[in-house]
Amino acid sequence: MRAAGLAKFGVYAAISGAVAMACASLGACEDEHRRSTPSEGGSGSCQAGAGVFPAGNCDPSDNKCVQDPAGTCSIDTTKCGDISCLPMANNTGNVLDFRMRRLNIISPPSLTYAVNPTLQTAIIDSAVDLKAKQCGEVGKGTFSWLLRLDKTAKTLTTGGAPPSADPFGAGYCFYNHIVTVGQTPINVKQVTVPLDPTSTDTTFATQAIPKLYVPIFLDTAGSAVIILPLSNPIIKDLTVSNNGNCIGSLNPVALAKDCTDVFSDCSKWHTAGSLGGYMTLKEADTVFIKELNQSLCVVLTQTAPAIKCADASGNITQKGDFCSTTNQPGGCADSFWLSATFAASAIKINDGSTTPTCQGGADPDAGPDSGGDTGAPDTGTDTGTDAGTDAPEDAPDAG
Repeated sequence: MRAAGLAKFGVYAAISGAVAMACASLGACEDEHRRSTPSEGGSGSCQAGAGVFPAGNCDPSDNKCVQDPAGTCSIDTTKCGDISCLPMANNTGNVLDFRMRRLNIISPPSLTYAVNPTLQTAIIDSAVDLKAKQCGEVGKGTFSWLLRLDKTAKTLTTGGAPPSADPFGAGYCFYNHIVTVGQTPINVKQVTVPLDPTSTDTTFATQAIPKLYVPIFLDTAGSAVIILPLSNPIIKDLTVSNNGNCIGSLNPVALAKDCTDVFSDCSKWHTAGSLGGYMTLKEADTVFIKELNQSLCVVLTQTAPAIKCADASGNITQKGDFCSTTNQPGGCADSFWLSATFAASAIKINDGSTTPTCQGGADPDAGPDSGGDTGAPDTGTDTGTDAGTDAPEDAPDAG
């Protein structure tokens, strides 16, 4: 029996076992999604080795779903969209706009749920899920990764968005802002890339994006952000539903009565897209994860208790599984390959005319010491992911 409102990751294993036994006794079946086998060699049905793209429907959970005996999570489809994927808008025509609703890390192993459950659930899932219990989501809604598919122009535009006060009405805008990381100002904005010629009317892939900076916001006010730097990312196996509103689908049976879900047991979202690219260890060392008190480089290389990879001279001696100079696995080993699968649903993407951080430019006080905007180790007390939890909720009648 699954415990509602599960908050302690240490009990996940026991809960998983209980659900597995319940599933067997009730005759429930695994669905068609493939369970990932995170491994450096990329073995298993979800190939996740360096340089390898997982199948779009690759799934890290057991997919042995049992309805919560206490009842079902009540979802208001009149406010939250069709139960298929809870679209927040209706895509029509040949320009389709989406927001990711689930991002499952498949590789490298150090970032997967199997090795680092806190990263997947308490950081990524919590930030991606909306703060809208009436829609079956009890997250913060601070991490929004947008996709605009133009079937006529044969392009895909992608980038992040600041938190929206009205995701079901005004929607989201592409973040377009200069953020100083260390002493380097970076223009973090959306990127448009041609579709790959192998794309069809319903399944799409992109050509490589030379550089994509993905902003991950840490509070509902959008005042604290860390930047995920991806090199040569490619989106593959992106499959759009017939009505144009869904990439993947919601799996309501995964939700407990209180609308929480247990990642390892049963997938809340069935994914239908994948992505992969690399990140240099030098860049990963600039991404500080406050909850873990480590840079992303330390998490990738599993060199805790260090806080950063760079030594006093700024040198990084740790090795990754990918080489930036050859764009191939192994070799100079100065990078790590990052791959993930995702689900998304339709939204409205507005022009950002009422949102300053979607209009270009930089904060007036941005500069070499503005680590609070980047999540660097010297950030202030207002930059953690628990900041702004008392802020207005993301959806009308949320919570």
